[in-house]
Amino acid sequence: MATITIIQTDGTKTVTERDSADRPQLKELQAAVGGYIEAVDAYLPEGVVAYANEEGRLVGLDNNPAGTAAVQWPYPIVGPVVICEGFAPDEDE
Repeated sequence: MATITIIQTDGTKTVTERDSADRPQLKELQAAVGGYIEAVDAYLPEGVVAYANEEGRLVGLDNNPAGTAAVQWPYPIVGPVVICEGFAPDEDE
């Protein structure tokens, strides 16, 4: 099984399990972060991807210390963080 974990700015986590072939779609990821997505997974192991709101600072989203720590990002992330793990790779990858 694959998982999608959403970490809110207050530290609340929501974990959803899915079949590994049922990758989240762009609109679903955008809805989870509240806008355009930006990958924040450079420090995560292969096969784990994470996203945050690309314009989070511009629109005044709150800091997300738990999300920042979960993805080992070196700078504070604002807004919700979505972590996807265990999904089958895209055919293009």
